[in-house]
Amino acid sequence: MTVDLTGGLDPIDDLPLLEQPAEQATFGENHAFWIFDRDGRYYVNTHLNTIESHWPLRRERVHVSLPGGRVLANVAEGTLTAADGPGAATLTARCVEPFRRWVLTYAGSMLDTTQAALADGPVGEGARVLVRWDADIIAAAPPFRQGGTADTSRAMTDTDAGRFIGGSRYEQLFRAEVRFEIVGEQSFTFSGTGTRTHRRGTRNVTGYAGHDWQSALFPGGAGFYFMRFPRADGTLAWSEAFLLHEGRILPAVVHSDTWLTSRQLAGEKMPIRLRSDLGETVIEGETLGTVFWPMNPEPPNPLGRPWGIHEGSDAVIALSQGWARYTMNGETATGLCERSTFVHRLESES
Repeated sequence: MTVDLTGGLDPIDDLPLLEQPAEQATFGENHAFWIFDRDGRYYVNTHLNTIESHWPLRRERVHVSLPGGRVLANVAEGTLTAADGPGAATLTARCVEPFRRWVLTYAGSMLDTTQAALADGPVGEGARVLVRWDADIIAAAPPFRQGGTADTSRAMTDTDAGRFIGGSRYEQLFRAEVRFEIVGEQSFTFSGTGTRTHRRGTRNVTGYAGHDWQSALFPGGAGFYFMRFPRADGTLAWSEAFLLHEGRILPAVVHSDTWLTSRQLAGEKMPIRLRSDLGETVIEGETLGTVFWPMNPEPPNPLGRPWGIHEGSDAVIALSQGWARYTMNGETATGLCERSTFVHRLESES
């Protein structure tokens, strides 16, 4: 069966903008890739964001989770964006064929820390290691488009979800081959799956109270995605879900899942129930690890201390960018588990 991997989008929409749209000083763009080792040992997270006031400058945020709770992390700014893909200082993403294949390349130093240290509090500079890695990204399905149904599109307009998401946005499940080297220490390769996203527009997170975002691609080609935003009082403000079934994207509804409530790094059970035209789909999830960082700390987060949980006013948000093992219809896969909430609502690790 031939699948249209563009999902009806124009191939040019997958490429980076080289200039900010005229008279739109707050307009930004982000390309991001989450890669999960098939066996659950490694996890790579990358973002390439425009700095809206200084085009064509982009900021890269990269972190890599290794066995034993070790985390390598880096933030830098640069101008390596080209017509075929975004780039910053040490990370580039290049599009070989829109919506089908990308190549990521990284060469630079990274902060050497741990998941536990990041969950405990802010982490500043420390020991660094030299790292080189690259990844081949091969699309496995058409993109999920946020606001991709009449109901979710209308709900994005009627709630704060549209400005939290920040314009037009889609995400696409993929398979990946990664080659990784910590210079003078170790080299390894792994096969995995992942999620990539591309966003364009103006983002405003004033009043943001957290989120719940999960997805995975299974060996047989099935998959799922959902995203939810709560209000500050805990009630549900917006929810969207899709299932990937036999190459088709089916709208779904989240009937149950778990919000972020603690600093627990791994081992949290996450039963999920989605309802679609297929009936009820039950997904059993269990967290494998997480990297904490502050989404919108107060005062604003300086570039030199971007990692770990920052405590402060009741408005400070803790972002948990983790990964999980999911089981659906007898298949198992590792995938994305990103959640956030107010720091003051987090319990100690249990």
